[in-house]
Amino acid sequence: MRLAYAIWHRRLGAVFSRRIWIQVFLCLVAFTLFGEQAEQIVDHLFLGKPITLYVKSVALLGMVQLYEQTLLSINLMPENYFFLRWLGFGTILFLTVIFTFYSLFPWMPLSSFRLEMIALRDAVMCVFIAFSFLPNVWSFWKREEIASMKLKHAASMVCCTSYLVASVGSIGAGALTIVNRPTHVDALIQMFRPAMYLVAVSFLLMLLPQRRPRIFSYPARLLIYWRLRRIENRVRHLGAIHNPNLQTTWIILDPEQLELAIYRSLIFVLDYHPFIRLSKEGETLYRAIHQIVRSPNSYPDLVNEIIKLK
Repeated sequence: MRLAYAIWHRRLGAVFSRRIWIQVFLCLVAFTLFGEQAEQIVDHLFLGKPITLYVKSVALLGMVQLYEQTLLSINLMPENYFFLRWLGFGTILFLTVIFTFYSLFPWMPLSSFRLEMIALRDAVMCVFIAFSFLPNVWSFWKREEIASMKLKHAASMVCCTSYLVASVGSIGAGALTIVNRPTHVDALIQMFRPAMYLVAVSFLLMLLPQRRPRIFSYPARLLIYWRLRRIENRVRHLGAIHNPNLQTTWIILDPEQLELAIYRSLIFVLDYHPFIRLSKEGETLYRAIHQIVRSPNSYPDLVNEIIKLK
């Protein structure tokens, strides 16, 4: 539904937006075909050929490759691992050749072939996660200042970490199949499978629009706004400032507009606090605000320090 909404409103024109939506679509395809039973149902339509596993593998590898390109466009730091730029596409090409040959000349049981291909796919994805995704997401999480986006970065880290855990089972199962020791394969897969459910939950949390989690922080942000307005009103009174307040009361009912109201109120305090030095109370407030302004605070820290003033 959201993909159709984006297409209808022509939000896929930009390369970045188009790349993000393709990633979401590919991941949804992979999750839709999750599980051996789903593969058997779909493969039955193709005379038992492992088409579903191929489609799912291409979707996952294509998703991680596009995400890697997205990170490269966001992060301006030099790329440390150049091989990641084409690892996903190269693996897709390799799997295409392998699956084509297997469909024409099956040289091993389908169950063994499936486990080995999943192990190969997950091993490649683990390389992306370990060398690129987790370090970048951790960096984004540390630098993020918006609570809802910080939550999304945390969900992304959980998603990546959970996939690494789940891949231990799939890669181990593939290794046991290669060395012809299939006795403990099923037990190994079942042991690490619950991590995939955590992957799914965290991924859905990542897809949640930013304005939805913002609703939960609305009461706290509203309190910050009223405390900031208290300082703004003091500045107006002490400086005898008659500049009209263009903000309406109703604007704060919208969580997105509330952020704008907080920003405007802070800017007013910063712009007009030099004009309040007309009294002892004004001089005291001016010195307190000026000391905060001179400190190297980020925007959230600046707001928090201003609202603490008496």
